[in-house]
Amino acid sequence: MLNIADAFQADPAYFKKLSVKDSLLVNYNCPQIETWADLYTNFNHIIYTIDGTRQIVRPEKLLKLRKGQ
Repeated sequence: MLNIADAFQADPAYFKKLSVKDSLLVNYNCPQIETWADLYTNFNHIIYTIDGTRQIVRPEKLLKLRKGQ
């Protein structure tokens, strides 16, 4: 299982970041090639899909995001 927050911090060349006090804003291109990725973090997320689609699976629900969501 990959801690995505640690991955954001580990590769500054790939993940464009802006830190403000206790907040971290990250802009990255994630084409979601794999059907399933086992990721976690202890932080809250705001996710915005610029292009294509993205699925986020939680134990209680499935979120299908499309362009502009």
